[in-house]
Amino acid sequence: MVQRDEKINVFHIVLLFVTSIGLFNHVMIIPSLLSAAGRDAWMSVLFSFACFSLWLFVILAINRHTGQQHLHEWLRQQAGAVPAAIIIFIIGLMLFTMAAVTIKDMINWSNITYLTNTPPLVLTVLYIGLCVLLASTGLTTIVLVNNILLPVVVLLGFFVMSGNFPNKDYSLLFPVFEHGYRPVLNGMIYSGAGLAEVFLLVLLQHRVKGRIRYWPFLVLGLILTGLCLGALMGSLAAFGPLESQSMRFPAFEQWALLSLGRFVEHVDFFAIYQWFSGVLIRVSLLFYLIIDLTQLSDRKKRRWALLTLAGVMAVVNHWPVSDMQYVQLLQRTYLPVSLLAMLGLSVFLTALALLKRRRVLT
Repeated sequence: MVQRDEKINVFHIVLLFVTSIGLFNHVMIIPSLLSAAGRDAWMSVLFSFACFSLWLFVILAINRHTGQQHLHEWLRQQAGAVPAAIIIFIIGLMLFTMAAVTIKDMINWSNITYLTNTPPLVLTVLYIGLCVLLASTGLTTIVLVNNILLPVVVLLGFFVMSGNFPNKDYSLLFPVFEHGYRPVLNGMIYSGAGLAEVFLLVLLQHRVKGRIRYWPFLVLGLILTGLCLGALMGSLAAFGPLESQSMRFPAFEQWALLSLGRFVEHVDFFAIYQWFSGVLIRVSLLFYLIIDLTQLSDRKKRRWALLTLAGVMAVVNHWPVSDMQYVQLLQRTYLPVSLLAMLGLSVFLTALALLKRRRVLT
């Protein structure tokens, strides 16, 4: 459960974000990005990183002006109890939606690929139960589990990338801007939504040992950009832009191409480890953050809050929505709103901090 004295260093925060946000960038946004930008999707990612490198200064300004306090506590001091509660509720709802979308994507992928006859309710209970169990142990345990899972995830990523080189033709990435700049700008909505999740740093800042600096998180942005580019460019080079746009899970399809010589095929089961590792860390972290935002001091109340959260999550994910409807909802609503919400919150918090600072100076 949430421990008030838990502290982790910046390096472990970066590793935690590589797994949790990396899943979103490497897997979940890829179909929407390809649909919006096609062959130029990889250009959208590069332009988004350029914007991210500037926006990161806003996140660090929030960190500096809040003194790395707990966000709920700082908002209470600056705006009062009721406005603080409203803002925290909005952020909590955003985190809940992020977790719900992640679980839904995992269940859909499992049912479509390797657990076709397993009832979605069974998968929902299994996945949410494991994430609740990990979230209940606290941030330090989430970090330790991530440190165990991530190295294998990275090795498998390099394995599928290098193993598929003979199947790729990188000339399929060109020409760029074939249809003008609009597809690239449209694609930036989705790649930007992936990078904007670094906003979670603001919610974790009170758990970080020492000062938060620019360069480690710029490197994090480079890694997340690389994860997104790897999946995009690999899919475009292996399948071409038209075929890639028609795929539901382009990153997984690259595993299906891989074989070891003439006698070893169907190594795509390794993708299950990668995918589930990302989901476990991502959803557990989001659950942890939601409970941590409430600042509940009683252990029993925190436990019941987490169980209630899990129950609501199970009900939401069991709502009868087809995979096609889910993809449309993701592309047309969730990803654009997610980008606007994180950018809006970062601007709002910066403005609030500067306003209060000006009042103090005058």
